[in-house]
Amino acid sequence: KGATCPARLVIAAELGADDKAQGIFESLNTKGIPLTTADLVRNYLLVGLSREEQVRLYNEYWNPIELMFGEDRDSMKLNSGLRMWLDIRYRKKRLHRAEDTYNSFKEYTMTVYKGTVEELLDELRLRLNHARQSAITTEISEIAGGAAALKNNNK
Repeated sequence: KGATCPARLVIAAELGADDKAQGIFESLNTKGIPLTTADLVRNYLLVGLSREEQVRLYNEYWNPIELMFGEDRDSMKLNSGLRMWLDIRYRKKRLHRAEDTYNSFKEYTMTVYKGTVEELLDELRLRLNHARQSAITTEISEIAGGAAALKNNNK
C-alpha cells in the first residue's frame, strides 16, 4: 500500500514594505494548528535574512539540530532543549512555564545577546548536542546498572 500524508494547508501572504512578517507568522499560528516553540524560534531567527542565507543556515545548523533529536513528535524534546539552553543563558529570567520559552527567547536575543544569528545557531547546535549526548550517557548507565542488578539477583 502507498504511504499516506496528512492534509496540509499552505498560506501565502503578500506583505507590504511596512508589514512585520514575524508578527503575521505568529498571528496565523493562533488561528490554526499550533506551531511548536522550535517552529517559532526557527522562523524568528531566519525571517530577516535573505532567502539564500536562510537556506544555508537552515541546512548547516537548524536541520542538524532537528535531526539530532530523531523521532520527536511535536518537537517536544527540541522544545525542552531550547528551554534548558535559555535557562542557562538567560539567568535573569526563570521560565516557570514551557509556554514562556518563545517570548523569553525573543527578549533574550533583543536585550542580551550581542552575536550574529549564525553564532547563536552554532551555539545552540553545540549545546543541544552536548545535552543530548549527556542524556544518552545517563540512559546507558541506567541500563547497564539495571542489567548488573538483574545479574546479581539471578546468582
